[in-house]
Amino acid sequence: MINEEMQKTMQFILEQQAQFAANMQRFEERQVKAEERVSGVEERMTKIENVMLRLANVQVDGNKRMEGFEENMRRISAVQTETSERLNILVGTVERYISERRNGS
Repeated sequence: MINEEMQKTMQFILEQQAQFAANMQRFEERQVKAEERVSGVEERMTKIENVMLRLANVQVDGNKRMEGFEENMRRISAVQTETSERLNILVGTVERYISERRNGS
């Protein structure tokens, strides 16, 4: 009986080792797939990071352009005010000239 029990124990150990080896094989396969997925995620994250950096640079450029537009608008507004004042002076001069000609005729 002792020999038979030893045989059963050895058989059990061999079955457990076979099961463990099969489990390890599946684990290793899953690990390889997980590493591939992680690698893909890393690549996508790098692409996203690059896109975000480009977007940030575009935003900075856009802000600089907007500041330039605002400065140009201030200059245009100042020139328009000056032009309006000069036009009002010209209109006044023309009106006086016409009025004087009517009164003088």
